[in-house]
Amino acid sequence: MEMTLEAAREDLLRQVAEFLQERKEPDAAGGWPEVTVADRCELSSILSNLVTLKWACDADGDLPISWDLYDKTREDVVHGVRLPRDNFDRCIKRLSVHLVTTAERLDTYVDLREMEKKT
Repeated sequence: MEMTLEAAREDLLRQVAEFLQERKEPDAAGGWPEVTVADRCELSSILSNLVTLKWACDADGDLPISWDLYDKTREDVVHGVRLPRDNFDRCIKRLSVHLVTTAERLDTYVDLREMEKKT
């Protein structure tokens, strides 16, 4: 049985209320509060429900909004690239892949611009 729009809204409000029941504070040293996997999953579910309640999908079933959650206590992000804080080698590898991919995109972009000039 499909949920009505009003029931889905009520469910979302319930999810948000449950998510906000416990406020997490930083430790005594002033670092970030703990972010558990369950916290991220719950927040991701809330965001997914919020987006699907606000916007309809296109003909392919894609939503007009996308999001990506990352835990800053475990990762840094450089222009959308997740960089692990706990493993230097993995961090360097991801940056290398990102740089190669960016260079390939730039090369393709430059090639397309050159083709446009010639036509």
